[in-house]
Amino acid sequence: MSKENARTYRSPSRAKQASETQTRILDAAMALFQTKGFDGTTIDAIAAEAGVAAPTVYAAFKSKRGIFMALLDSARFGQRYQTLVSEAQATTDPRARLRLSAQIARQIYESETATMDLLLGASAVSPELAKLVGEREERRRHSQLPLIEELHGLGALRRGLDIRSAADLMWTLTSREIYRLLVSECSWLPSAYEDWLQATLRRELCSETDTKTN
Repeated sequence: MSKENARTYRSPSRAKQASETQTRILDAAMALFQTKGFDGTTIDAIAAEAGVAAPTVYAAFKSKRGIFMALLDSARFGQRYQTLVSEAQATTDPRARLRLSAQIARQIYESETATMDLLLGASAVSPELAKLVGEREERRRHSQLPLIEELHGLGALRRGLDIRSAADLMWTLTSREIYRLLVSECSWLPSAYEDWLQATLRRELCSETDTKTN
């Protein structure tokens, strides 16, 4: 076997073993975060709980921050999410993407509820975790801006609404906190939340003509 082939070859059994190891690490971290909190959990403790060496944890996730993000990603980004994102990327109509934004918000929050409730429950006493949540929210806000700019470019934003104000509204309306209040606290069905969010985004962001004709 040439050196080039040796470098590019990946053993299926080794890849499976690595995946199983990562799963054990994530399961161990989740259990420890639940009992000891984010700040009270160490990489060494996660490694011991997972039955691996600490360097293995660092190699897989780099840090507790990496583990936190991996836990959220594993909860959020399943097949349904990928399908909705593909649909959003395929359409050239920003109004249709606004509708899909409501579906994506429901999919993410519905999938991650148990994980986020646990992790955010510790954020009040964990400055590091609170910071990570804040960074995640900033990325969410940034990712929504191109859609708002497209609506503005088409003249489809509600009269008197500028780009910044529209971005503020979309970021707020699609927040996890509103999902939590309506679904967890008020016992709305996730489907009812999605219908409400679609209608509210169109009413608050789009021009009156747009709302009436679509």
